[in-house]
Amino acid sequence: MAERLSGAGRLVDAVNLLDQMAEADRRRPQVMFARAVLLIDLGRAGEAEPVLARLINRQPDITRIRLEHGRALAAIGHYGAAERELRRALADNPPPAVVASVDTALRGIRSNRRLFGSISGGLAPDTNIN
Repeated sequence: MAERLSGAGRLVDAVNLLDQMAEADRRRPQVMFARAVLLIDLGRAGEAEPVLARLINRQPDITRIRLEHGRALAAIGHYGAAERELRRALADNPPPAVVASVDTALRGIRSNRRLFGSISGGLAPDTNIN
């Protein structure tokens, strides 16, 4: 049902449905993963990231978890960690379409790192008082 709600663009309703499940069901990896992806899509990547990190610790060989974890990390501005996670996912030899998407994401991450690095460097106070 949550999948249908999500497919219909009703992301908040899908998350709410997952949140109303019994505790035992909410702890199932598939439910945790689905909820985390919905949270990222809702702009709540900060809530999704630790859930995805726990899932990776449980199931380190599942590429899709790494991809979504990388997406969450990038969304919260942890660009270095996001890049490492996405590169780990690429090491699993995903399908060409996934590789192309990851390559695009990596270019975006590198661009954001340069942008934010130059902004923070430009905003630093000048302590060289002569």
